[in-house]
Amino acid sequence: MGEVGGSSMKTTIWARVRWWCSTWMNLRLRHLFCGSRWAMALKMNSLWKRVIPLKIQISGNEDGEASSDDSEGIVHTRGLLLNETEDAQLQGLLPLSDGFVGFAFVHRLTRTDIRLGMMKIPKKVAAATPFEEQGVVGISVDGRRFKKISYKTADDGRIVFGRKKWKDFAASRGLKVNTAVLIGFKSSERDDVHVLVILKKLG
Repeated sequence: MGEVGGSSMKTTIWARVRWWCSTWMNLRLRHLFCGSRWAMALKMNSLWKRVIPLKIQISGNEDGEASSDDSEGIVHTRGLLLNETEDAQLQGLLPLSDGFVGFAFVHRLTRTDIRLGMMKIPKKVAAATPFEEQGVVGISVDGRRFKKISYKTADDGRIVFGRKKWKDFAASRGLKVNTAVLIGFKSSERDDVHVLVILKKLG
């Protein structure tokens, strides 16, 4: 009887030891697993915060919204970011000479501008420049080889260039998607051209 009782007690003790070991290991593994999930969640949250502003900047650039800096007399596409080279060149070109009128427009050419040929000038820029309801502009890069392109005023007040001739002009002058440009405007002395549009590539 004594031996049987002792054996039973030993079995019970070892069962309890195994249960405690198993429970401790499960808790440890759960802690490690949850900890790794928490670390992953923090990392993803950090990456998400980095990605969101970039999307906002791209969408603002693509839809053609504009904001202005009246102290410099320029209007730029909302969300526009210039690199150091582009910004240095822009500062070297400003302010524009007295022959220019209205606001200068700083813009990074988009897929819509180049591939679809839908180049638009913001309402604020158009209102300060002698555009009419519709007509013809003389457009050039660096003031050389002007090309006549028709334009019209859209319902939202922006100036829209004729699609086919603008696409031909952009292709012939090497204007590409993501090219940053400074666009200035001059009054024209010709009867068949209302406004001279002069682009300067940045970078």
